[in-house]
Amino acid sequence: MRRLLLDQVHRVTEAGDGREAVKAYQAGRVDLVLLDMVMPEMDGVETLVALRRMDPRARVLAVSGGGSVDPSIYLDVARALGATQTLAKPFEAEDFLRAVESALKAFPGASPDAPSVAR
Repeated sequence: MRRLLLDQVHRVTEAGDGREAVKAYQAGRVDLVLLDMVMPEMDGVETLVALRRMDPRARVLAVSGGGSVDPSIYLDVARALGATQTLAKPFEAEDFLRAVESALKAFPGASPDAPSVAR
């Protein structure tokens, strides 16, 4: 995902887990959070709830391969919690880039070189 975003001239800030992602979001202007729903420390549900509390308009692209359950379960929860877009793994590069662009257009002020937080 990082390489695809860099190839499209996006700036990328990476976070190792949900706690780091929340800190990165608080620290600076982030136009899109790429959120894996299955993570250590602070899972995608907790991270999405924290992001929504900080900024109800935060753009979030939730992705999931499901771990031990069907990915649609995690993605349904992400949508219910306000994820801007969702995408099931595995996915094609074109599908990922379309989801990113769609999420960036969800609210005014999106720019093609927006910084992104990737897990």
